Amino acid sequence: MMKEEALKIAQAYIDNTTNIHAMITGRTQYMNEWVMDAFLHTVDHPVWIVFAENLNTGPFIDGVNEYSIVVSTKTRKVEDVRLT
Repeated sequence: MMKEEALKIAQAYIDNTTNIHAMITGRTQYMNEWVMDAFLHTVDHPVWIVFAENLNTGPFIDGVNEYSIVVSTKTRKVEDVRLT
């Protein structure tokens, strides 16, 4: 999977999800695997991490935090989304 496809998948996820309001920054990172939670559940194949600027504002989220949107190269779906 090329970076451009990962960006399209992440953008479609943002467009079709009501609880995330973000703009993709264009910054990406390719990784061989991804740790999904504290129990060390991993996606054991390569992933693209697409970064997106959080557009929500509020008392704790000031609109400058980034989302990390993890796109699986195997399933071609978003596997994980985190505010960083």
